[in-house]
Amino acid sequence: MTSPVLPGLDQFIRDLPKVELHVHHVGSASPRIVSELAARHPGTVPSDLDELRRFYEFRDFAHFIEVYLAVVALIRTPDDVYYLTHEVAREMATEQQLRYAELTCTPFTSVRPDDPSLGMPIEAYTEAIEAARLDAERDFGLVLRWVYDIPGEFGLPSAEATLTYAVDHRPEGLVAFGLGGPEVGVPRAQFTEVFDAARAAGLHSVPHAGRRPGPRRSGSRCVSSGPSASATAPRPRRTPRCSPTSPRPAHRWRCAPRPTSPPGPWPVSPSTRSPPSATRAWSSRSAPTTRRCSPRR
Repeated sequence: MTSPVLPGLDQFIRDLPKVELHVHHVGSASPRIVSELAARHPGTVPSDLDELRRFYEFRDFAHFIEVYLAVVALIRTPDDVYYLTHEVAREMATEQQLRYAELTCTPFTSVRPDDPSLGMPIEAYTEAIEAARLDAERDFGLVLRWVYDIPGEFGLPSAEATLTYAVDHRPEGLVAFGLGGPEVGVPRAQFTEVFDAARAAGLHSVPHAGRRPGPRRSGSRCVSSGPSASATAPRPRRTPRCSPTSPRPAHRWRCAPRPTSPPGPWPVSPSTRSPPSATRAWSSRSAPTTRRCSPRR
């Protein structure tokens, strides 16, 4: 849809350089990428594009998880990991003009320590995503960083394994530690000690929580309290009434102050282990702002 008021606005927005702080590794795969992976590994996921579109018609969240895991199962080799990562980066850079992105990855579902016949060594997984990260910056000018995500449906063993991957096999681009999967029937409080250890290792805390039962009932505060990406950021002098009362991921803020000018320079050094506050926190920098909600007194 084009703007009837300002001709050229849509193209202007498309051409703007952008930052993506919450995007999923496998979930970002376009039909083109999934079709190629399905052709490599014929089975549940169709490779025909028309059939693939019908395959992606979700009935509910449980069905979404089922479809998502079917696509995850296509990532079987280090070459699959590299192809997925590099092609996702290509599309983000060339179609969306992204310059920096933090991809949420779930190494547990590719390593599968519960069934080694289905997985790959964590060393091979790490090498593949890091090779793709460096090539994406060289080929497309896109800086990638990783968020390692616990698949909550696999329980505490998956959390402990993911922590081991993050701490003992830490890739250069890793900046944060997350938690995904269904929340109903998967208490978040059981992951508290794992998140404590991840934060102690210098990783930001960015769990998914509160989408279905609500943040108070889901136990999100158990895993999101303490230093996190949003907690360590500079705070405005007065907090909007609708901003979170406890540290939560920056992408969940619905009423962050709006700077009058963009921040800069952007952190693009490939050797940066964790992003400077500018990448996550510039939306909460103290500056003249425009808000629809009233400030907390």
